[in-house]
Amino acid sequence: RLYSSGLDEYMSMLKASKGQESVMIVGHNPMCGNLAASLSGTGEQSLIDKIAYRYPTGTIAVIEFDCNQWDQIDVNMGNLVDVIIPSEL
Repeated sequence: RLYSSGLDEYMSMLKASKGQESVMIVGHNPMCGNLAASLSGTGEQSLIDKIAYRYPTGTIAVIEFDCNQWDQIDVNMGNLVDVIIPSEL
């Protein structure tokens, strides 16, 4: 479902994740990178910069939200707490 989807479809899928404390999305670029950048409203600037211009294969963005339900999230609401890029390990 996510293979050729856009930001709206990714957001819809996240918002439908009822009862889940954590969600991991495995997908394709450019949408995974776009989603991570779109959700990250706050966080360490160096981390935000890392995903703003590139999102290499295998990258993991850890984003936290200050809400109780996934259907409450929206763009720029997340706090980007970590970015893991395999080539930097």
